[in-house]
Amino acid sequence: SFIRSVPFIRSPLASLPSSPSVEDVSDSRLRDDDEIAAWACENDGRSLEYVSPRLKSDRTVVLAACNSCYDALKFACQELKEDNEVILAAMRSAERATAKSLAPS
Repeated sequence: SFIRSVPFIRSPLASLPSSPSVEDVSDSRLRDDDEIAAWACENDGRSLEYVSPRLKSDRTVVLAACNSCYDALKFACQELKEDNEVILAAMRSAERATAKSLAPS
């Protein structure tokens, strides 16, 4: 990404691996970082389970998570669990996952 490629920009993302995993946000120091949460949730929606409660209420972070993994919806705050756009993102993600699992190998 651009942030990783520019040496003078100091970002929390610079020290993280290029292939994120849920564990990247399980560190308590990173759970409330907007940039890391959005990045991790976009790449693995299950990361939403580990972000701070504040970020579980952040529509952008939750949408990124639900677009990545339909199961992330269960970790969102109650208000966003009832948001039509968030629900639709999770449904589309479930549809992609189902289609992928049924595709011939």
